[in-house]
Amino acid sequence: MRSEELLDAIGDAKDEYVRDVRTAKVPRIPRWTKWTSAIAACLVLVFGISLFLDGFGGNAGGGGDNDLDYMYYVGPVLPMSVQDGASGITAIRNVDFDFSGYIDYQTAYESSTGETIYRDRYDCEAFVTDSYILQNESGEERNVTLLYPFIGDMSQWEKYPSIKVGGEEIETTMHPGPYCGGFEGAWGSNKPGTVNIRELTSFDGYRELLSTDAYMKSAFDSFPELDQKVYVYRLHDFIYSETTEDVNPTLSFSFYIDSEKTTVMSYSMNGSSWNEETGYCSRRKSSIEYRPNVAPERQHPDDGFIILLGEDLNDYTLQGYKDGGCDKGEELNDLGCTVTRYETTLRQIMDYLQDDFLDETVRTQDSVLTGKVSVDNMPVKDLYLGLAAELLYSYGMIGDTPMERYDSGMLEDIFSSVHHNGRIIYLSFHVTIPAGECVKVEATMLKDASIDYIGDDVGKDGYDMATTLGSNLTFTEQTASISGYDEIEIISQNFGFDLPGGITEVVLDPNQDHYWMEIQKVHID
Repeated sequence: MRSEELLDAIGDAKDEYVRDVRTAKVPRIPRWTKWTSAIAACLVLVFGISLFLDGFGGNAGGGGDNDLDYMYYVGPVLPMSVQDGASGITAIRNVDFDFSGYIDYQTAYESSTGETIYRDRYDCEAFVTDSYILQNESGEERNVTLLYPFIGDMSQWEKYPSIKVGGEEIETTMHPGPYCGGFEGAWGSNKPGTVNIRELTSFDGYRELLSTDAYMKSAFDSFPELDQKVYVYRLHDFIYSETTEDVNPTLSFSFYIDSEKTTVMSYSMNGSSWNEETGYCSRRKSSIEYRPNVAPERQHPDDGFIILLGEDLNDYTLQGYKDGGCDKGEELNDLGCTVTRYETTLRQIMDYLQDDFLDETVRTQDSVLTGKVSVDNMPVKDLYLGLAAELLYSYGMIGDTPMERYDSGMLEDIFSSVHHNGRIIYLSFHVTIPAGECVKVEATMLKDASIDYIGDDVGKDGYDMATTLGSNLTFTEQTASISGYDEIEIISQNFGFDLPGGITEVVLDPNQDHYWMEIQKVHID
């Protein structure tokens, strides 16, 4: 980490707070007491409704709802809404699934019975166009804010929908809802717990989530403030062990706290321990060794941070060990670092550290559409700190219902969850609809497939849509179509498409809230 950037971010450290330490030992002390993008432009065009419906020849069918459960479920295409009510506005909608750019990464191998098995599907995407004709049935002009919801995470901004009004692409304001999944115990364990993320795996989960407007409203709530004073201890300029046979030279930063008065968080520290009875707490930095055979930027450990919310430390012990166990008798006395203490706010230090996390995570991430990406051009970056604050207050160390996943206080866990956890994101934009006239709105996006990684259903790619879930629009008709289908086949569905029979456009039943299909690439031997 660049120290000059940290000083700019959180302020200068006082001289008396900087200590250059190899192995600093202090007496054991007694316990002591513990967004937003630009607002959308408005463009209005009048369209003939009949043009929108031309060519639709089938009716949806195929039985009732089949709420398939996936190991990786991307969620349905959701319908648009009108903020603050849709009185006097009706809608005609069509959802088109275009598989012309469908990429199949399946690998084929021969089983013990001689059967050809296809496995390992990745990034099988459909190009979805979700089109609406909004009719103003009232007797006066309506200026409305439209909300287009989609399911995704903050790491996939290149796949977010683009919105057109009257054929012209417009800017939107993004409102991400909170994490919409849950938590579960460790894999392979029957014990209850809150260690692992459990994303929603079927349409039923979204049906329950959007059964009221509470989730949508939460996406527009203000983020929690992070103006609390914190004490930051930064470990930097490490002094390396000269004992080359040590497996994993580790530096332990240990102290005593009262958890009722102090919350401990950390960043870029590899381990921790906490004794509730004695108040003993430690944060550990591993791999404190010079590595001349790796890339220059990876030769030295990153700076480590310990952040205290509440009362400050009376003192601390900095001690080296031969490995991460930090056991008595395994001490190293030629291991150390400089410790610098800062006083700042939780907002300032988290903003700085989250930028560092994104710098490490995003700059090296391959972009599906544009090659290498940069933190500097992330359209969602300004929302990260608010989402991190929201997660801290809901499930993190300073929340009322902390999850076991976050109880170590490692901020990397918070930042990673903000980056990767699934949520519904609402795009808001303004549209004017003259009295008695209509406007065409179109959302286009890349949509991943819902898949299973193992089992009999590997190789089936699921795509689905919701007709009315979470929407306040009155739909006079909804249709669905499929295009670019020459190299795919439908395995199962309830849409009613018949590709061999030429039925590629269907009218949907307004009483059916969920339509789905499973497809696969046609394999030519």
